[in-house]
Amino acid sequence: MDLFQTPEGVAAKTPFSSHVWFHGGLDIRSFCVLLFALSTRPPSRTRSRAAALAALRPTLAITWSLMATGWWNPLFAVAGLGCFAFAGWGFLIALRIGEPSS
Repeated sequence: MDLFQTPEGVAAKTPFSSHVWFHGGLDIRSFCVLLFALSTRPPSRTRSRAAALAALRPTLAITWSLMATGWWNPLFAVAGLGCFAFAGWGFLIALRIGEPSS
């Protein structure tokens, strides 16, 4: 993100601010994947898988934070589990799309 900052802004960064930008970058890319899939595809397995994949990226960032950095809090685990559950749900929905209803 240094590309969009002044020299003073680049000099003021800290390891924590870089960590926050890492999370923000993964979250933004996740929503880009999701919105692209939703805007270009009719309801399908691909759409549900894209939504599930979008939920996995914040899960990966949160897991990395908990395992590899000093900036963690047990409350992050709740958000990570929620994103992981959403991803699992999306993949389950994708498996059911196209099946005859019972």
